[in-house]
Amino acid sequence: MSGAYVIVSVLYFYQAYQNRGNNGEYIEWDSESIKYKPSQGKTHSYKIKKIISLTVATNNLIIKAPNSQGTMASLKGYVEEDLQKLRQSFPAN
Repeated sequence: MSGAYVIVSVLYFYQAYQNRGNNGEYIEWDSESIKYKPSQGKTHSYKIKKIISLTVATNNLIIKAPNSQGTMASLKGYVEEDLQKLRQSFPAN
């Protein structure tokens, strides 16, 4: 029984080692796509041409995409200078 705990522990440590450095949150965009990665989870990528609407609210970034796809990203913790760049790139629809 203790051997199973050792194996599970080794697997958890291996997974943590593989995911080191992947805990950062970011939003990046270019002329073709916008990508959002929460601090825990997978990266969301959307082609700008296919986005139905993109809203930069006071505390949230709301991306609506076709087929009920999209996401809402919290903007808390971002500096106002970065939020202004985001608002200038995606003016209100």
